[in-house]
Amino acid sequence: MALDSYANLKTAIGTWTGRADSSDFADDCIDLFEAWANRNLRVRQMQEEATASSAERLELPSDFLEMRNLQFDGSTRRELSYVTPEYADTYDSTGTAGTPRFYTVINDEIRIVPSPSESGTVRMSYYESIPALSGSQTTNWLLTAYPDCYLYGCLMHASAYVQDDGRVEAIKAAFSQIVSEIQRTGRRSEYGGSLAIRAA
Repeated sequence: MALDSYANLKTAIGTWTGRADSSDFADDCIDLFEAWANRNLRVRQMQEEATASSAERLELPSDFLEMRNLQFDGSTRRELSYVTPEYADTYDSTGTAGTPRFYTVINDEIRIVPSPSESGTVRMSYYESIPALSGSQTTNWLLTAYPDCYLYGCLMHASAYVQDDGRVEAIKAAFSQIVSEIQRTGRRSEYGGSLAIRAA
């Protein structure tokens, strides 16, 4: 059976744990693995871009995990540097509009500092969350590209649930190896492999 869908992954969890009642806990295992993956994986397939008309405060995308780059594109384009909310308050103590230099993140909003004095576009590059598997979202890029990562990640949680202590360490070791390979592949695909020094 191919590990190519939400339903087949749930079936595989039951097969690998030898539990006929796996439907009772398989969804929890999938949810726990996806929470782990969103905290720890940062690969090319998770990169996304968004644009918005400039304003002092902008909502973060609903699938936002981590910022990569933020730029203000007005009369000229410039990269904005991250500062803490406290520094943003100190720098922008008068609330005077000007040319944006910084940004900070407060709850689910980006605050541009100072507030833009000209119209423009805010361009954001960020890491997005992995689409969660469900009955309506039957697959995603991670399951398609790395089904072994999904399976072993779920089995780590399933082994704890079924109290199969004898297999936990072996599953953890295999999962750790898979994740290392994914991260390494991600770095190669993003940066083009090894660097070579060329004569001028």
